[in-house]
Order: sequence, then structure tokens, then C-alpha cells
Amino acid sequence: MNEQVAPTAWESAQFGELALEVRAAVWEALQAAHLRAVASQEGSGLSSNDAYGLMWLILPEELAKALSAVTLVRTPRPKGARYCLTVLDESNLIIYPWKYGDTAYAPLESAKMNLSEVRKRLLALGTGSASDQLSLDHAAMSDEEIDEQFQAEQDFLQDAADAGRLIVLAFASNPHAGVLRAFWGDASLGDGSGRLEWSHVEEIPLVFEAGGGESRPAPARPLTPVPGPDTNTGTAARFDQAPLEEFVLSARNPAVTPDGGQPSTPDSETGSDD
Repeated sequence: MNEQVAPTAWESAQFGELALEVRAAVWEALQAAHLRAVASQEGSGLSSNDAYGLMWLILPEELAKALSAVTLVRTPRPKGARYCLTVLDESNLIIYPWKYGDTAYAPLESAKMNLSEVRKRLLALGTGSASDQLSLDHAAMSDEEIDEQFQAEQDFLQDAADAGRLIVLAFASNPHAGVLRAFWGDASLGDGSGRLEWSHVEEIPLVFEAGGGESRPAPARPLTPVPGPDTNTGTAARFDQAPLEEFVLSARNPAVTPDGGQPSTPDSETGSDD
């Protein structure tokens, strides 16, 4: 195994001997989800990227599909969620995808997650317990309703804890350039703005095959076709397609004038109003 394909220490700790296979499956799922999202975008006919935004629903399915070829996978659906979680059965880990940006330069450390109740509860796994602090929303609730809500949250966290520990898979992509970067690690909710607090995070490296080639699929084609060279031989030749004239250079005898020996005659001065 060469250094390029060696798993990181964190990957080995999480996935054991399956680290490289899990890494490759994650890239496979990201690319497959991107292609499905691009197809949705093209089919919608929208000029905005709203249809591509459905990737947050598509990727959990592709993750479960790709990872199931590597290890046993469970897909429990959190109460109130529109998607299933992807749980590696043997290691009892939840891999939760999150699109944090749409360019390769988007900073992960300052990215903010749109917080649903499901996401808040999942990210609470990173802190080890649910928060019992009252918020402004509780002001209009009765004591019984508050107790029911806290109990529901505790039940959810217990179910999630039984399902496994959370690993956040953060990636940047757009419909034109494909999946640009991907990170994973341990995160919890940093503050109420949606910023995450990472106790550990690292970029997911590409997997290289033994022959030296990258196993990551090539980025999907852009929505707008890239123009290629004109292969139509019936079209007229352009001015810059003619063969260039070759000039033969050789040393000149300094005793011979440039025109072959005859002294040059001065041109008469001419003028033009053009």
C-alpha cells in the first residue's frame, strides 16, 4: 500500500479495515447524487439552482446504496424527517451529509447549517446530551407541553444514540463543476446561528488505484455544453488554418548587399491624404 492510499489515523479509528472502502464509497455516492441532482435541474428548466438543491434528499439514498456494497447498512428514519439516516451497522456510525458551500473556496469553519429540529437533535449527539435550557418558544407553552417536548427530545436522542455516533460529511458542489471538496469529522452545534463546532475534521482524500489512476469519477458535464473544435470538413477554412510558409535562414556574406549584390536605390517620397 503506498502513501497515497493509506487511511488516516482518524479513518482507521472509525472504520477499521474498511476505511479505504468506505472512503471510496462516499466519493461514489457524492458523484452519483450530483448526477441525479443535475438531471433534476435540467428537467426542471429552471434558471436557478433550486432543483439541484434536492441533493440533500438524494444523497442519503446514494450513501446507503454505495456503502451497502461495503458493509451492512441500516437506514432508520428520524421522526419528522424526510430522509433516512445512513448507519454503518458494524461500527454503529451515522454518516450525515451536509452541503456547506458551492465553491472550492467556501470556508468550512465559518459555514452555517440551516437548522431543522432533526438536525439540532442529531448534532446534540456531539455534546453527549440534550440541552434543558428554556428558550423564547417555551414562553407560550404550558409546563405539561414543555415536559412533553423535553421528553420527546430525550427519546429522539436515545434512539439516535442507539443507532450510532454522528459523523458529519460536509461537501461543496454546484451543478456546473460537480463535487469540489469533501470533509468529514466529529461536530456539534456551535451556536444558535448554525455554525458547527468541530472536535475533529479532515478533508477526505481521493483514493488512488494501484496503477496510479484516481478512482474518483470525473466531474459530471456542465449544464451548458462546452464548445469543441469544428470537425465539419464542409465549412470554409479560416484564415489562421492555412499552412505557414517556411523560411530558410543562412549566414550572409557581409560583403554582399541584402538584395544579392546590387546597391539599393532610394525610393521617391510619396504622400497620401488617406
